[in-house]
Amino acid sequence: MMSRILIFGNGQIANEYKRMYPDDITIAKGIDVTNKKEIDGIINELKPCSVINTAAKTDIDWCEDNKKETFEINVLGALNIVEICESKNIHCTHYSSGCIQESKNEEDIKDETDIVNPVCYYAHTKVWAEDLLRKLNCLILRPRQIISSNINRRNTLAKMMTYNKFINIQNSISIVDDFLPVTMKMIKNKAIGTYNIANSGTISPYQIGLLLKKFKFIKGAIKEITKEELNKITKAKRIDCILDCTKLEQSLSIKMPHALDSLSNIIKNINKDDIKLILKSIQDETNKKLNK
Repeated sequence: MMSRILIFGNGQIANEYKRMYPDDITIAKGIDVTNKKEIDGIINELKPCSVINTAAKTDIDWCEDNKKETFEINVLGALNIVEICESKNIHCTHYSSGCIQESKNEEDIKDETDIVNPVCYYAHTKVWAEDLLRKLNCLILRPRQIISSNINRRNTLAKMMTYNKFINIQNSISIVDDFLPVTMKMIKNKAIGTYNIANSGTISPYQIGLLLKKFKFIKGAIKEITKEELNKITKAKRIDCILDCTKLEQSLSIKMPHALDSLSNIIKNINKDDIKLILKSIQDETNKKLNK
């Protein structure tokens, strides 16, 4: 087991690590990653064996309207953390994103060496951060559409339960329950470099919608819409991406479960009573945004 892992950021990934590895993880809550003194202070205090940076602004529509803050946290904050870790000879893992590459079709599978083509401001900041961090000794992970069996208001599955329109385009997904154990092995081995990290196979949002309806988490009919229709109702353009995880599989001799198999197992085991208040909270938040 790993010990003394310090995580910057207090969002979904950080709390999933804490849920799955409670004795090994400390979350650096309340730390301003744009402030090097605060980063240095918490590292000196806790003396971690390894650091994980999950701190980021990830609401891509919000990022379009708040570019300065998004840049400061997603780019400068990431650089601050990795630079300080390198100066102290501490292994550091940085979470980037699989949405920095766009697949034009199901045969357009992207590996870590393919040219990036970000289409929204959030994705641009992830590319800029990678460009800076690649010159340092750190591990850069690119997950895609993060989903977890731990259903809460931040969970993609819970949000999708409030939808009834979905695009039917194949994408990679990264299921927390499958990829976090893999990352822990990478951290233990002090891996460096850039890695795609996603489940094998692909699945479309429409297929996920059908699964949610099958297990009665969506009421009423669901509708398939085009990508053009989706982009008309969102501020930032959404992309589709299929990740090639050959590098990860060859490095660790591990192939993660197929997306459809793993996701089906998660959905059929969701407790319907647990989801009611979460869905109400998500719907209330959505209504507030629409009424602004």
